[in-house]
Amino acid sequence: MIESILSGLGSIIPPLITIKRSYSNSNSLSWLENQSIVRKPFILSTLVLFAFSAFAVHDFGTEITYRCLSPGVYEFSLHKNLDCSAVPFPPTQTLSVHSNSCNIHFNALLHLDTVFDVSPLCPSVLAQSTCNGGNLPGQEHYIFKDTLALTPCVDWLIYYQQCCRSNVLTNFQQPANASYYVETRLNNLLEDCNNSPILHIEASHFLGVGHQVFLSPGAYDQDGDSLYFELVAPMEDSATSLGYLPPYNPMNPLGTAGGFHFDEKTGQMRFTPNVLEVTIVTLRISEFRNDQFLGSMTRDFMLWIINDAGNPNYPIMVNASPQNNETVEADSNCFVVNVGDTMSLGMFAFDNDPPDSMSSWFYAPPGVQISAFSHQAFAGCTADLTWVPQASDAGHWYFTKRVHDNACPMYGQGVRTVKVTVRNPSVCNSPAALWSNRISPTTVRLNWDTVQNAHYYILRGRPVGGTHWLHETQQPFLGYFQANGLNPNTEYEWQIKTGCSLTPGDTSNWTGSDTFTTGCYPVDTTWTDPVTSNAARLNWRTTNFASAYEIKGKRVGTSFWTTLFVPFPLSHKDVFGLQPQTSYEWTIRVWCDTGGVNKSPWYPLNNFTTSNFGQRSGSASERKLYEQIEIFPNPVENQLTISLPQELDSGNLKIRLFGLNGGTSELNEAKRVAGQVIVKTSHLPQGIYQLQIEADGYLLNRKIVKMR
Repeated sequence: MIESILSGLGSIIPPLITIKRSYSNSNSLSWLENQSIVRKPFILSTLVLFAFSAFAVHDFGTEITYRCLSPGVYEFSLHKNLDCSAVPFPPTQTLSVHSNSCNIHFNALLHLDTVFDVSPLCPSVLAQSTCNGGNLPGQEHYIFKDTLALTPCVDWLIYYQQCCRSNVLTNFQQPANASYYVETRLNNLLEDCNNSPILHIEASHFLGVGHQVFLSPGAYDQDGDSLYFELVAPMEDSATSLGYLPPYNPMNPLGTAGGFHFDEKTGQMRFTPNVLEVTIVTLRISEFRNDQFLGSMTRDFMLWIINDAGNPNYPIMVNASPQNNETVEADSNCFVVNVGDTMSLGMFAFDNDPPDSMSSWFYAPPGVQISAFSHQAFAGCTADLTWVPQASDAGHWYFTKRVHDNACPMYGQGVRTVKVTVRNPSVCNSPAALWSNRISPTTVRLNWDTVQNAHYYILRGRPVGGTHWLHETQQPFLGYFQANGLNPNTEYEWQIKTGCSLTPGDTSNWTGSDTFTTGCYPVDTTWTDPVTSNAARLNWRTTNFASAYEIKGKRVGTSFWTTLFVPFPLSHKDVFGLQPQTSYEWTIRVWCDTGGVNKSPWYPLNNFTTSNFGQRSGSASERKLYEQIEIFPNPVENQLTISLPQELDSGNLKIRLFGLNGGTSELNEAKRVAGQVIVKTSHLPQGIYQLQIEADGYLLNRKIVKMR
């Protein structure tokens, strides 16, 4: 039966090395089918919970995964675990699919593809499970599939929702009234053929009170992307969480002796339950490539804490141990190895019950060699993982070892996951682009393009002409540094280099210098909204160094300016007494001190036209449309993309660029493709520009940084 489980798993995971071996207290190695196993006595109290349970819903765990078939085309899989004493799931299930940025919303009907037995029972009693007409606890894993074509969008949300959660949950407020909800998010505008993580460990587990538990989702990403794990509350919908009963919360989801230990880099959990209860541990797994967010998924672990007195000890999973060229990264769950080096990691487990034997499964990337041996002193097993990664293996890889003892009727298990980052020193480069923004008299934000496989960054800066550099270290997931305490009206230069590993001195070269001058600079965005026949709201994005704002405005074609003052931190000013159907223009500058001695230049003019009597422009729905305008990349080199909502994708579009040295360029030859405007910028000199977009009478201004 276990072989059929492995066959079922093989149909849903990418090509992996999955090796199963059995270990006993002798030196012999044998397949499980040929092994003479010493059985533990069956204790009836172990199954009291199952014999008398009555469930409101028999869904034991759900998640949504996907794999890319071709750019923009994905096979989605809905995984559901079923209590076999319940009515089988229907042959179809529905996913809701949404993108607000692309204004696409539909439902997808998934069809049953695979069902396999995942009952937590020893092989000799599988025939007695509820999946086979018996009375021992049985579970089945259902997989529903469908192929979807998704337009490139940054915010795909694919979710599954049903009513209701199980009424046997003990740690939540009115769970039977709460919806069951899991989701997957996808940004396929950034990467059009990404694959979601695959979870190798089942979602439902029966665990003995007082037993030390080692558990993880067994996540694996076939693209080598970096995964980030976090504990969250179970969800009812995309914005609502299931309420906990005190003292429980996402970080403390069940009663334990010694606390609930969680590793956000691997999803590894370690805890010793001390209360008979039924609870949920929910994980959100986010996926990153080159520090860019690609998507996320949620997964509910349903944990049944029972009296498992017939199995005194579960397998203990010992920390992995480096044996060759590996660098330990922060703790014993994460390692770094260079391309071309031989990796050798030992993953060890043991069971303190002398009669026990154990069976192990390993999930590892292709190319990894696994050898195993057992110890005579007690029931233990070690996996030596050997791998010589190639340049194409650069990325983040997850190795999971799952161990079962031979307790019967219900086995004990342990799971250990480690992360191995494969680094290619030849591609640990310095950041390609540097730029400075949000400049004030005493502060600046230093920005750079992040580097794949960076472990940290080192920055240094000084006044131009100075001889002494000041150094700072920044974390790899941030592409900026906020520098404070600078001298006003001073020109500075700064450089950066990449830390390629945690080994001291393993860094890239310093970049060339980027320069900036501290001073009082204008705001970077203005707009007018709403506008009526006799009034308008003037808006701007605030700056954190302003003391006040000075605004001046007039009717277009006249010479008399009206001046207004607005204190910080306000970000708008309402003006009244305007004339209907009249065009106005206004501008703004920043006061960087209370006396107005240190003032910024004026921002480029913003124009608007009042409406007829009784009419009002700039409704809430219109404002929402303009908020959906996206401009990327920024900074830009050769090509700028402006993404417009469908309602603004019309012929009434004008795009202008204002340079710092004056002059205006109207870009009427911009290329339009599927709701996007492509603007060539390769001919523009390096510098800072103001981009002005006029659509149906509305003006939007954005600051654009043009790189080399």
